[in-house]
Amino acid sequence: MKKLYHCELGFPKGLKTKFGVIPVTYTQHAKKAAEDDRYGKIVLPSTINTSTAKTIEVEVNGNVVTKIVYRIKYNNDLDMIAVLSRDCSVRTVWFNKRTDKHSTLDASKYTIPSKEK
Repeated sequence: MKKLYHCELGFPKGLKTKFGVIPVTYTQHAKKAAEDDRYGKIVLPSTINTSTAKTIEVEVNGNVVTKIVYRIKYNNDLDMIAVLSRDCSVRTVWFNKRTDKHSTLDASKYTIPSKEK
């Protein structure tokens, strides 16, 4: 059973989302998104430091993490959002302004750990 968690609603205890510096690959979709972002071209890094990135969202299927969304400082004005699959391929990327706190969260899409049995 798939479950989706968000940082503002909480992650289950023991959920591992930090793996240090990991090498990543990019899907064609991610490469195209990096070329066409509204804030400019994203230079795609070959690694992501998950220890310093903010974990935004995690998808779990059973006990297996299948997707993690990281927010990574890109420069003084922008953060890069990267959606990683279990195989460390980046599905898509986009920029958010560092000042954007994404206040439009739809809690109904997520599992809230404190309400799980």
